[in-house]
Amino acid sequence: MVLIPNTIGIFPLFCCILSVLFLHCTCISEEGKILLQIKGSDWIDGGNNLTDWNASDENPCSWNGISCNASKVVTAINLTGASISGNLTSSICLLPSLETLILSGNAFQGLFPDELFDCKGLQVLDLSSNRLFGSLPSRISEFRQLRVFNLLENSFSGSIPPTFGMLSNIQELSLDENNLTGGIPTFLGNLTTLRKFTVGDNPLLGGEIPVELAKLNRLQHLELYNCTLVGEIPNFFGNLTQLDWLDLSKNQLKGNIPTSLTTLSKLSTLYLWSNNLSGSILSDIDKMGNLSTLDLSANQLSGEIPYRIGNLESLEQLILNQNQLTGEIPARLGMLRNLSKLYLFSNKLKGWLPQDLGTFSNLYMVDVTENALEGPLPKNLCKKRMLYGLAIGSNNFNGSLPSSLGDCESLQSVQLYNNQLSGEIPQGLWSASGRAQLMLYNNKFEGQIPATIGQSKSLAWLQINNNQFSGSIPSEIGQLTNLQILNANSNQLSGSIPNEVTNLTSINSLQLDHNFLSGEIPKGLISLKKLTVLNLGTNRLTGEIPASLGDLSALNSLDLSNNSLSGQMSAELGRLSLTVFNVSDNRLSGPIPAALDNSAYKDAFLGNPRLCGGRNLMLRSCSSDKISSRQLAAIIVPCVILAVIALGSICVCWFCLRKARATPSWKLTSFHLPELNELHIIRNLSEDNVIGSGGAGKVYRVILQSGEAVAVKKIRNISRSRGKFKRKGAQRNHELGEVEVDTLGLIRHNNILNLLCCISSEESDFKLLVYEYMPNGSLLERLQNSQGPQVGLPWPVRYKIALGAAQGLSYMHHDCTPPILHRDVKSSNILLDKDLEAKIADFGLARVLNNLGEEYSVSGYVGSHGYIAPVRP
Repeated sequence: MVLIPNTIGIFPLFCCILSVLFLHCTCISEEGKILLQIKGSDWIDGGNNLTDWNASDENPCSWNGISCNASKVVTAINLTGASISGNLTSSICLLPSLETLILSGNAFQGLFPDELFDCKGLQVLDLSSNRLFGSLPSRISEFRQLRVFNLLENSFSGSIPPTFGMLSNIQELSLDENNLTGGIPTFLGNLTTLRKFTVGDNPLLGGEIPVELAKLNRLQHLELYNCTLVGEIPNFFGNLTQLDWLDLSKNQLKGNIPTSLTTLSKLSTLYLWSNNLSGSILSDIDKMGNLSTLDLSANQLSGEIPYRIGNLESLEQLILNQNQLTGEIPARLGMLRNLSKLYLFSNKLKGWLPQDLGTFSNLYMVDVTENALEGPLPKNLCKKRMLYGLAIGSNNFNGSLPSSLGDCESLQSVQLYNNQLSGEIPQGLWSASGRAQLMLYNNKFEGQIPATIGQSKSLAWLQINNNQFSGSIPSEIGQLTNLQILNANSNQLSGSIPNEVTNLTSINSLQLDHNFLSGEIPKGLISLKKLTVLNLGTNRLTGEIPASLGDLSALNSLDLSNNSLSGQMSAELGRLSLTVFNVSDNRLSGPIPAALDNSAYKDAFLGNPRLCGGRNLMLRSCSSDKISSRQLAAIIVPCVILAVIALGSICVCWFCLRKARATPSWKLTSFHLPELNELHIIRNLSEDNVIGSGGAGKVYRVILQSGEAVAVKKIRNISRSRGKFKRKGAQRNHELGEVEVDTLGLIRHNNILNLLCCISSEESDFKLLVYEYMPNGSLLERLQNSQGPQVGLPWPVRYKIALGAAQGLSYMHHDCTPPILHRDVKSSNILLDKDLEAKIADFGLARVLNNLGEEYSVSGYVGSHGYIAPVRP
């Protein structure tokens, strides 16, 4: 009787609990159901950023990326960078109050979805940084309330549809980084509500800037960079008085910078770099008083930097590099308190750097490379401890380095090369832990490399060559495990090469040549698997060449010349694939490895009289070392007897023919230098004046009586030593040397080496070709001494050399009568004069095409090792 009432009381309570649970599970809002449907069927949540989109929360307003109004109705979806892919379907437009849809930085792909046009209330639509392609949507005008439309960084193509001119409420339109064509349409001038318009980085857009954009008087932000725009910068920009940001960089705009820009008092950022602008910088630029970034680099601007630029108190970045600016840097720049970046490299500036530079501002980067600046460096460049990079290379700065640079921990890149700086390096420059580059080469620095250099753990480039550093290389240098380039050649370093260099496993260039290093080559260099250049030449090294070098598979340049290395060369060295190889002037002995018996290395073994073998290298036979003493006597005794007889005969003949034999009569054939003493040249052909040698003979540097230097090539007179021979068809006979004379006598061009004259004699076994002297040697030599685009040969110089060589070849092929085929164009045959102008040389294999219609074939080997020129049909 008692249990029945209790059971009856529990049952209703149980049912109530079940009903509450049931209602909780089924009362999710309609908008939540729509979003769950999108998540489940349309979108792929690759980044797991939609995990909180679930039915356990009845209101989606707390879900990731969802925003609601006060009535808890969804008004915005912002899932930037959520790694979502899939389809943009009409389901999302079932949200009746949706105003903002931002899905940038995801992986949606395909055409622009027409389903989105059902979202009639959209005010902000951002689909930037996805994978959409095809044409821009022509139905865009159906978004009548749209204020922000962003399709940046997709792959849309074609022209901008006319319906874009009907967006009556648009404030921001971003179409950057697509593949649009057809120019900037004039109808965009109808978008008078526009405040931001960006269509940059559409390289095929083209055309001029339409004057209709002058109607956009509310415009604050305009980006038209990298659109291949042409013409001049329109004056109407001065009427866009609300502009804060103007970017017209990387186009083909020309003419002067319009003075109307100075009326833009609100402008903070002006990018005009990489165009064809000329003329001078606006003299009253200080009227743009709000300017913080001014970038006019990579143009053709000339004249001086206006001194009034120092009145721009807000200026943070001044970027004027790669122009033709002259004069001095305004001293007032050093007083600007906000200046952080100063880029003035590759101009023609002179005078001193402003001595207050860095005193008042948080200076971050200074690059004035490749100018004619001089004087001492400012003392307070790093006063605020913010300086990251200092690049002053290729100027005429002198004096010692400010001690404050040694305390500049923030300084990561130090480029002081090609100046007249002297004294010792502040200790802190060697040891800063964050330093990445220390480029001090071609100065007059002295002192020793301290042991504290081991603290510079991040150092990747250490170039101290062509200075006066002395002492030994500290073993702590082996702690620089990130080091990629170590160039310390042409100093006064002594002692042995520390074994710790074998710890530099990231290094690819190790150049210690032209020092006073002694001892043996470390055998552990085998650990340097990335090493491509090893130059230890012109030192005092002894011992054998380690066989382990043959296992450096990446090595392509090995120079161990002019040392005291001895012993035999290991066969393992033959495994190397070298473009540069030199072990000359040592004490090596025995046979050379068979794999190195290559005519490409014909000069690599000179000055090692005990080396043998090498049929292609003209070395003595190794079998001669095995002749017995009896055999040697049997050879020597008859030779001595014959030598005595021959000597007596020679003496008799000499007395008989003394008067009959006259001095050889020399014939001088002049092309460019009519007054020249051939006997003076012949008397100066000594070994001390040898500057090179080739397959045809040696080359000498001779100083004329006028003080001018010339290069003289001495070649064998084949017609005298071997007699005449004729080609098939009784064509004119051309010998090595005669080809050069005949060919160069036809040529007059700035990029082809001038043959001044030819000196020959019927009685002589050689003839002389006299050329203009090239003080900077060959392109090959300069490239071998270069590491990176700004070392030795900066890219503008490389471009000039390539252009000069191409102009020379073009003249030979098209403008010379008759045309000429060089047949051996390579870097060693491109010489450089004092201004680094290219001159094509060595016409020993040239072919003069007297009959352009004549067919011929070339048999045999043309060109030098590793190169075969194309044969003309």
